[in-house]
Amino acid sequence: MFSIRSTEESMQQPTIPSYDQPVKAEVRRRVLTHAVESLTTQREISAVVSQDSFMKMWNYATGFIDKHTKSNTREKLQPFLSYWLELHQARVGKKRPSELNVLILCGPNPLNDFNELVKLGVPPHNVWAIEGDKELYANAISELAQINFPLRVHCGSLKEFFSIVPQQFDIVYFDACGPLVGGQPATLDVIKELFLNQRLAPLSALITNFSQANMDGNSLDTWAHRIASWYAPRDEQPVPDSEDALVRLHTYMAGKDQKYLPHIQANLNEYYSHFITSFITEFATLFLPWWRVNALPAMSRQLFASKGLVRKAIAHSLDTPNFEAENAYEVHGDATMSVGDYPHLWTCELTNQHIENDPFSKFFHSTPLHGVSLANSIRSISLVRDIYNNLDSHKACSDQFFKVLTKFKWFDSTGNSCERMFCDTPFPHLIADLCIGQIGYPYHSNVEKLKRYKYTAKQTPMYSDVFILDQARYLYDLVPALPFLDKELDIQDQLVMRVCMDIICRHAYNSCASIFYGCALADFFGGEGFTIPKFMERETIEV
Repeated sequence: MFSIRSTEESMQQPTIPSYDQPVKAEVRRRVLTHAVESLTTQREISAVVSQDSFMKMWNYATGFIDKHTKSNTREKLQPFLSYWLELHQARVGKKRPSELNVLILCGPNPLNDFNELVKLGVPPHNVWAIEGDKELYANAISELAQINFPLRVHCGSLKEFFSIVPQQFDIVYFDACGPLVGGQPATLDVIKELFLNQRLAPLSALITNFSQANMDGNSLDTWAHRIASWYAPRDEQPVPDSEDALVRLHTYMAGKDQKYLPHIQANLNEYYSHFITSFITEFATLFLPWWRVNALPAMSRQLFASKGLVRKAIAHSLDTPNFEAENAYEVHGDATMSVGDYPHLWTCELTNQHIENDPFSKFFHSTPLHGVSLANSIRSISLVRDIYNNLDSHKACSDQFFKVLTKFKWFDSTGNSCERMFCDTPFPHLIADLCIGQIGYPYHSNVEKLKRYKYTAKQTPMYSDVFILDQARYLYDLVPALPFLDKELDIQDQLVMRVCMDIICRHAYNSCASIFYGCALADFFGGEGFTIPKFMERETIEV
């Protein structure tokens, strides 16, 4: 029988020196405590759509409908509401600390993390410790052997472990030694294998810890181009500059930039700090399902036109217009003129153009999933999910998917009885996001539970994030197969989906703003008591 007390006592007397630091110990305590509590005592509110947040929005929406249509919608939908609440409870579930499975990076002193986890109630036999360095692995084994405490310590690549070992974890503590991009071992590859191989549980915590960018002092230009490839096409900047996205992007692409790269170089730490949180959130929420859906042949055939037609549509969407021509706004590429609506599409172009042989570029262009690159998946889905705004979208869609996107009507779509009743008029891309999520299994970040820290380990600035991630299967498991979506669904199905989408979109607003964009039932900015959670400022920890 596992005993926390007896195990703690035996683990607190290592006979070899500890390389722990007080500030590192404080960060470890904070991130692991938050992760364990979020998945146990705070589990219900860790779901990106909690039952409390759902009921608040549900009561608002049904009350609004009843008031303005003089109906009793809320009463009629009560049986389905009860069914959904049971589904939500089943999908989210309950867990005790003793039921959590955890993966950590071992290092020479695995007792540091093990001690903290044991204090939190996680049994040592629920923990995998991974170490790729043979010398550090030998030190760890020696430390554990001297106190006669055998644990599951694996000597090998974390990337390979995620790609092969079929274990799913509630908590992964990825305490990397290097930066998010360009470190050794390659941290981007670890992130890819972690998510693509579903090594995180449906409701889980990912703790990341990366060193500062440009630690050698010789890579400022390289880092500026990496960061520019991510942020140049975005309207919002971690440190505001004076340009809008269209001017900034095309000046940078044309090689005429005189301000943006120097601006990033002068504010690299602020950009990098935001980039860590932004990139991991967007990979888990958007890129992961987009990649899966495009790589699954049967789903790809359902959504997309022939590869040749998709390539032509992408190329036309990226066409640079002749602004002096009389019909410039008729023949332009939509993604070219609406830069801020296609940041991911442009990141693919910029990484290919400016940092072709860089690890960040190779991540998008040279890492296939069943023969399909992430870049091609981003390009294709950026078009097909945006049929309302992009003139090239219909050329990239299959006939079946185009029919669904143009025929499906929400209960408050134009022409229906509840038209213009709520904050946004819903458009077809919401169905695209639901279909992609059903097959692609995104992880949505609960922004209210996000923790962000900065500290200095010896002389190295470090950035720690705790992501509480939810696959939201209480939403996506309700989505029917594509052939059933060419007509309206019952309002009970629609309203549950819309409430979930509204709440998820609020969490994604500051990181993945495109997902479920335009789905709002209530005012996004507090008009009806509903707000948008924001990234917490990165807290500096000093001990």
